[in-house]
Amino acid sequence: MSPFVPGTTPASWRVFTAAPHRVMFLGGTLQLIATVVFWAAELTGRYSALWAPLPVVIPAGAAHGFLMLYALFLFFVFGFLMTTFPRWTNGPPIARSRYLAVFGLLALGVVAFYLGLFLHRALALGGIGMLLAGWAVGIGALARVVRATPGADHFYERLLLAAHGAGWLGAAAFALWVADPGWMRLDISVRAGLWLFLAPVFLTVCHRMVPFFTESALSGERPVRRLPRALLPVLLAGLAAHGVLEMLHLETLTWIADLPLAALLAVHARAWTSAAALRIPLLAVLHVAFLVLVAAMALYSAHGLALYAGDPAGLGRGPLHLLTIGFFAAMVLGMATRVSLGHSGRALEMDQLSWWCYWGLVATAVIRALADTSLLARWPQLNLLAAIGWLACVSLWAGRYLPVWLRPRIDGRPG
Repeated sequence: MSPFVPGTTPASWRVFTAAPHRVMFLGGTLQLIATVVFWAAELTGRYSALWAPLPVVIPAGAAHGFLMLYALFLFFVFGFLMTTFPRWTNGPPIARSRYLAVFGLLALGVVAFYLGLFLHRALALGGIGMLLAGWAVGIGALARVVRATPGADHFYERLLLAAHGAGWLGAAAFALWVADPGWMRLDISVRAGLWLFLAPVFLTVCHRMVPFFTESALSGERPVRRLPRALLPVLLAGLAAHGVLEMLHLETLTWIADLPLAALLAVHARAWTSAAALRIPLLAVLHVAFLVLVAAMALYSAHGLALYAGDPAGLGRGPLHLLTIGFFAAMVLGMATRVSLGHSGRALEMDQLSWWCYWGLVATAVIRALADTSLLARWPQLNLLAAIGWLACVSLWAGRYLPVWLRPRIDGRPG
């Protein structure tokens, strides 16, 4: 019997653990649901008479931020990178024992954190410690692939490892804040998780994979215009500059980084995207998510300019939610769908259910962003509506791909 999936047989456990994306995508999908169930329950307590806000030992907003930044997407990031790092470098695959150790520590850490939220701060802190331990093992596993291929070009891999290091430090900063809220500023952890970890990881993966997937799908029908990859560090510097300005409480100046960043991202979107690419659903979802990134950074620019002009609220958290839901979550759904199909022996064709789940998630991002505008801020229930939309889309998508991760490849190949 498996210690992680009760009721499974040794044979089915071997299938489930045959590749890193299987276990990591399952863990991430459970987090896609659990994180928003927690937040929807909190919002229901705030905005209805059904029950009181949740009795948590850490402020619910801070817990929600930690779960979104450090405990949700991390599973998908490891599932994707542990699959692709060996392929990008022609290096050795990551050993099953190593990625299972990462999965186990991350999963146990997340469970302990949830329990600690309602029982005791020390248990929540222990959960963060286990997550950090699993994260460190995962970074080591990825770095080992790089070290094993000294002759390979490690441009993207080194950038991703650096982002992981920054993310690990950001999560450690959150642990320090939990241990002693008066000693560590919470916003340092939040900014590091968003601008030094998640945004750089997602952007770097897009820079590496979106043109590649586009060229493969179009089969030379329309060559993708490749931009100099030296522009990627410029983009990452723009993300970091925004994060640092926020850490220094210079939000009125973030537009200085955001305007050129949005413009350069738009140049990439124009070079990569075409009508032919948008006609292929499994490819279109990646391009649309990237276009949402462009829109999010444009909104961040407008937000910063509004603050600079003296508007105390600007666009609120609208740009943040467009970025996290419309780019991060939508890109995860698109990438995870592609990896799940391709690595199960299935045709790379997105079905109608997955297609509509994706667009439902994009719509959820728009609703959540609009809820922060001054016109709609009087209806905070829109936040709860967005949470319900997220849960509906993710649950339907999970029901479609859970069997794919638990069953053998249909082509009989290993993995």
